[in-house]
Amino acid sequence: MQTMSKRNGLSTRQKVAVAGMSLFAGGTYIAFCISAVGNAWQRKEGDIPPASPWLQNAGMFAIEFPFGYVPGFDNILVVPLLNGLLWSFVMGAIGVRVLRRKSTLN
Repeated sequence: MQTMSKRNGLSTRQKVAVAGMSLFAGGTYIAFCISAVGNAWQRKEGDIPPASPWLQNAGMFAIEFPFGYVPGFDNILVVPLLNGLLWSFVMGAIGVRVLRRKSTLN
C-alpha cells in the first residue's frame, strides 16, 4: 500500500507521474514550436513546398497563444518558453486534480 503525504494527498509515485506528464507536455509543445518555426523558415527560403495559408496561420497561432498576444512579449524565443511552462503547469494541475479525485474515491 502506498503511503500518502499529509500535505497534498499524493504518494511519491503519483508525484513522479505528474512531473513526468508535465515535462512531456512542455517538451512536446517546445518540440512543436521548433518544428513549426523551422518549417516556416524552410518554406520562406524555398527549401520545402508551401503549405496552405490556414495551416501556417493555425501553427503560428498555436505558437503565439497566449503569451504572444501580450504586449511586450514579441520575442520568438521567449514566447514559446513561457507557453511551454504554462502548458506544463496546466498539465500538472490537471494530473494532480485527477489523482486527488481518484485517491478520494478509494
